This record gives sequence, C-alpha cells and structure tokens, in this order.
Amino acid sequence: MMQASSILGCDKAIVKKNFPHHNINIIPDPLNSDKELMEIRLKDATVTYVINNQDICSTGYLFLDDISDLKRYLNICNKYFKTVAQDSWKYKNCGIELQQEGTDFYFIFQYI
Repeated sequence: MMQASSILGCDKAIVKKNFPHHNINIIPDPLNSDKELMEIRLKDATVTYVINNQDICSTGYLFLDDISDLKRYLNICNKYFKTVAQDSWKYKNCGIELQQEGTDFYFIFQYI
C-alpha cells in the first residue's frame, strides 16, 4: 500500500528507476488517447497507474491477485493510514479508497 501510494505524483522515468526489479509495462489508455497506463507487478497484486500528458502518475488502481488477501490489506489501511470515511483513508498526500465492482474489490489511489 505504501509502495503504491509513493508512486503518485512521480513521472514514469523516476518510477522505472526506483522499481528496477519489478515488471513494468506502459500501454496506451484505451479510453483516452492522450494518456498512457503503467502496470507494475507486485508480489501479490498489480497496480495500474494513469499517466497524464506530463508523464506523471496521477491515479492508481491496485488489483489483488487473491480476494482472500483483502482482509490483510484492510488491516494495513486501518493500522497505518488515517480513516476519513468508511473504506477511505489518507496517507501523506494520497487518498485511498476501496471500491467494489460485483464480487471484485480494488483500491484507488489519488494524489491530493
């Protein structure tokens, strides 16, 4: 969670430099031709960042490989981050929110 939030506000060159041992892929954003997506493979999750037209990571989405890990991630959020609303936290200059779509859960990271 801390790793995922630390990337917000950074340009993609810095991210690649700071995470040399992670699998990082840059792909065109299928919803917006002015933006790109950067996917970073973590140990048990994938984080996808929206890269704006200044090459800055502006928003991130953390997708868990196994939904059974959700409780562990929620415990991290509740222990280390400031709760601002139900399923919503603040960590440094990052807002974090748990979202649900059907039976899937993911976290959104936004620079604030």
